[in-house]
Amino acid sequence: MSAISAAPLQTRMRWSADLNCFRAPSDFPLQLPELDGDRKKFEDTKWSEAFKAVNDTLNDAETSLGWWVFELKRTPAEWKSWWISRGRSRSDANAAISAFAEGSA
Repeated sequence: MSAISAAPLQTRMRWSADLNCFRAPSDFPLQLPELDGDRKKFEDTKWSEAFKAVNDTLNDAETSLGWWVFELKRTPAEWKSWWISRGRSRSDANAAISAFAEGSA
């Protein structure tokens, strides 16, 4: 089991949001190169592999919930309303919120 997949769910969700914004999480287990500009990070193999490695451990609902909580600073309840209003699965929303509340997948 890798250091990424072994991390708690909330941590992986936060890492996903950070990496999506080209921010290196201070507690990320892999070393990412210091690069100037988002474009260079977008094109860098280590940055793209890190983003993929984190997101491969999350489902769509967990990734989305993490973005809402850590980047948009919204509540899980607000995210759930939005998620369902877009025709997405209520059971997926409930599972993501439950796992988030427990802190692990």
